Amino acid sequence: QLKKGNQVLYDTLDEYYLATVTLGTPAQTFNVAVDTTSSNLWVLDVNCASRNCHGFAHNNTLKHTYNSSASSTFRDSKKDFEITYHGSLLTKLGQEKLNMAGFTISNQDFGRALNVPYVYTKQPVDGVLGLGFPARAISGTKPVIVKLLPHMDSPVFSIWLDKHGEDYMDAGAIVYGGVDQKVCDKEVNFAPLADPTVWGYYVDGVSFGIYKRVGKQQAISTTGSGWTGMPSRDLTALVNITTTYDLANEAFMVPCSNIKSYPDIILLIAGKPYTIKSENYVLDLGLHNGQCALAFYDTNDESGEMPWVIGDALIRGCCHIYDFGLSRIGFA
Repeated sequence: QLKKGNQVLYDTLDEYYLATVTLGTPAQTFNVAVDTTSSNLWVLDVNCASRNCHGFAHNNTLKHTYNSSASSTFRDSKKDFEITYHGSLLTKLGQEKLNMAGFTISNQDFGRALNVPYVYTKQPVDGVLGLGFPARAISGTKPVIVKLLPHMDSPVFSIWLDKHGEDYMDAGAIVYGGVDQKVCDKEVNFAPLADPTVWGYYVDGVSFGIYKRVGKQQAISTTGSGWTGMPSRDLTALVNITTTYDLANEAFMVPCSNIKSYPDIILLIAGKPYTIKSENYVLDLGLHNGQCALAFYDTNDESGEMPWVIGDALIRGCCHIYDFGLSRIGFA
């Protein structure tokens, strides 16, 4: 029976939106970052010896780790592979019973991370749920979304996000097989995929304040980051009218008290303007010094190959609909 499934997303400092999934029999629970730019599911493994895999109580980053010995439905795929995600991760491949959003999937391919970079000690995540295309998945594996498609009302999933700043607040949802009509506009503007193997589209122009530039450039649509990647010349123009780079914090810092005084970023996509408001691109990183970050970084890509990486800052402004069936992304 075909159906829709709803998966609540939890906000962590407006940088990560986490979903809850369970693996195994009996079920083991994990809080995973949802990412449309990667295509595999992986979680931290109990046999990871590094402290990076287990986190710390003092900064609320203690992790859940997967224990294959405690599950009757685990299958070992006898294969190791490396994933690049905020650094390099060594993982072992397996199959397991997965429950999420009201769906149950048997023999889902997933990775068990045996080492992760230090950056994970600061992040309250137990793994990553990749919702990207099969072409980007580890060879021989089927992404979660591919195994979900036959059970969904329609071959789409949609995402809406809110901004809270506090940890573990309900701040959005993914609907598999449809759109959340209570939150998303009924009118949808669709943009064709710029690349059939990546969730992305073309940005036809950008403007803010007195700055304006017209020209088609590719953009990746990512749910895996609260930060937006911008071409060098656009970012230079933005910071010239707002702030300077702070080496200590490795970010462009501004006073939190002035959040609403910064210009809206207007992107032209599929013939329509979409606005990233300053309250969605200025993030409070919890520094407790009155300083917030402009959540932009330089993609250093003037080749035109992929100069934009547009994430949560835009999704907070309008629902995104990822359409497998017609290879497009909708904005509502």
